[in-house]
Amino acid sequence: MATTYEDVVAVFESTFLERVALSDDLVFQWFKMACGEFSTQISQLCFNNEKRIFTDIDGNDIVLNQIVVNILGYTIKRFYCERQYSKIVKRSNIVSKDLSINNSEGDKRQAKVEIDWVNFKIVDLYEQLKDTAYN
Repeated sequence: MATTYEDVVAVFESTFLERVALSDDLVFQWFKMACGEFSTQISQLCFNNEKRIFTDIDGNDIVLNQIVVNILGYTIKRFYCERQYSKIVKRSNIVSKDLSINNSEGDKRQAKVEIDWVNFKIVDLYEQLKDTAYN
């Protein structure tokens, strides 16, 4: 059984609770970006868009290491967090006499903490891909 797009999205969706459903197209775009990032950092990932499964270079179905799946899921989360941070920054830049936004600095700080934590988690997962001294 091959590793699927849904396997990666399940990791992403397990890391937060969203009040509204995210666009499938947006999540798929983040997925493609995550695969591209992994391919430039570690090794090339082949993905069959039609079947939505990972393959080897010859097109045979493959099962990815769970750490790789986790890296891809958390990388998607980083893109999500960056989007949320951007929304907060844009919202906090609205200034008028009829509108006041409370605690926007706190929101920005908390969103930045979340991005930093996700980045730390991704680095930790990349470290887990390295061979140990026991190998």
